[in-house]
Amino acid sequence: MFPVPHTQKTKVANAQTICDSQKKICGFNFLLPIHSISKKLREQREKITDSSIKTYLSMLASLNKKLDGEKDLQFFTKEHERIIKFIKNEISSNQSQKTLLSALYILTDLKEYKELMLDICKKVNDSYKEQKMTDKQKEHRISFQ
Repeated sequence: MFPVPHTQKTKVANAQTICDSQKKICGFNFLLPIHSISKKLREQREKITDSSIKTYLSMLASLNKKLDGEKDLQFFTKEHERIIKFIKNEISSNQSQKTLLSALYILTDLKEYKELMLDICKKVNDSYKEQKMTDKQKEHRISFQ
């Protein structure tokens, strides 16, 4: 019999560790069912990394808290119009918008999240092609002269 790879043995344990550590990171009793979200993300994207799950959980928790969201996953589906409006108006970084929309799309499978995510993804990729610094990057740039 062949040994089970370490990554497969620890997949479930890692999901629980992520959930436990995330409760501590957010600094409040988690309003969302963290384990359910983590499990759903893994089901939808089998090759998702633990660090991506942590990022998604953190962003979803922050969004839920800022919008005084409900304590279940349906919040992200039922309130998608309000969430999209918040993302467009309150999150200035295209990269952050894209990451949050990616998490929302994986979680809900709503085409509205996907369409906006793809639109923002195009903007992000275009800015990478230009290789221009943002105002924030210019402000923090160190000159070697």
